[in-house]
Amino acid sequence: MKHNLPIKIDLPEHFLDEEVRSGYTVTTKQKKIWAVELDLLAEFMRVCDKYDLKWFVGYGSLLGIIRHKGFIPWDNDIDVAITRNSFNKLCEVASSEFQQPYFLQTPISEEGRYFMTLGKFRNSLTTGCSEMEWLQGINGGLFVDVFILDEIPDDEKKVEKMFKKINYYKHFNRFYSPYPRRDNLVGKVKNVVWTLLWKFKYHSCGGDVFFEKLGDYLSQYSGESSRCWMALELNPSRSLHLDKSMWSETIMADMEFMRVPIPNGYDWILTDHYGDYMKLPPLEMRVNHDYLVLEPEISYVKYFGEKSF
Repeated sequence: MKHNLPIKIDLPEHFLDEEVRSGYTVTTKQKKIWAVELDLLAEFMRVCDKYDLKWFVGYGSLLGIIRHKGFIPWDNDIDVAITRNSFNKLCEVASSEFQQPYFLQTPISEEGRYFMTLGKFRNSLTTGCSEMEWLQGINGGLFVDVFILDEIPDDEKKVEKMFKKINYYKHFNRFYSPYPRRDNLVGKVKNVVWTLLWKFKYHSCGGDVFFEKLGDYLSQYSGESSRCWMALELNPSRSLHLDKSMWSETIMADMEFMRVPIPNGYDWILTDHYGDYMKLPPLEMRVNHDYLVLEPEISYVKYFGEKSF
């Protein structure tokens, strides 16, 4: 099937054909979204391999690889995890290694306008964002989520202090989020307090400042004797920690028509996160990122530039 996708990888002959997987109809448009994201993954993997960076496919995408040999049929993104040191190196080489349409998005590369504490690897000639993100003036192409893994010290007191610091900085990130808050009464009172603190102490700062502050703080534990990693973008709970021994090595596994690295302890990780992970969820839970505009053949600049807000 012919296409106008801005990708470099070659697609198998019938990859874009509509089909039914696990009782769910995967449309040609969905397949095109997948194709863009697989192309992003291939480019990400190329650079990580070149610089010997530590990373793997994780979270929902890992579940898709093991249960479906590819994407979860109703999913429309890819999750990867990378260690803090490797992520820092990736940021150093990003401007020279990633050429248009590829873009590594962080609060720093977006000059403070981007509010999340994970990275996104985007294709700038596609659309994969909400209207509110577009109005922020940031890159809104289809993406691969890049979760940053930080080491957790074995000392429980240090861990609790670490979690408090993470939550402290993430409270300020909310002021750069385009999405409205929906707090209860207690939440509204707390928000007033945080807003006052932000106005008096950090009002001149962008999201890049908090991203750097948090990264510097968490980097202090790199190289320590510790058993676990965690992704700071996720809520700091024990259930989301990754025991280092579970990915002391990576193995290659099938993701659609590609081979990608996954943790050697994938069974332990998936069981810890999802329980009986080979069991399909109820129909009402088979949902994707429906708040995003997803257009694999139209740039976000063109798509939103033709809209009136």
